[in-house]
Amino acid sequence: MKKLFKFFTIFIHVILLFTILILAEEEKKKPVIVKYELMIIFVSVVVGEAGLTVGAYFLFKCLFKRDERKVQLEELDELYKALARKYSIGDEPEKKETPTKEKK
Repeated sequence: MKKLFKFFTIFIHVILLFTILILAEEEKKKPVIVKYELMIIFVSVVVGEAGLTVGAYFLFKCLFKRDERKVQLEELDELYKALARKYSIGDEPEKKETPTKEKK
């Protein structure tokens, strides 16, 4: 029974590894994801916790979503700056008028 549980745990880890590799390939972040996922799989197989890998999977999904939002915000910021330059509004420094000396 114990060997069956160990086999099942390793089988779950392998399936999750391939799932995360597929997601990483889609997200173009393969080296970072593979490094951390392999570390998590090694630790969780030694400890015997499949839940650790499942938690890591959801953590990586949340990180992907956060990075996507960050990219979208950067694109919006660039768009805003381009519009500000075009219409001379926004973040440009205000021109200070220097008082002219009056001649008497």
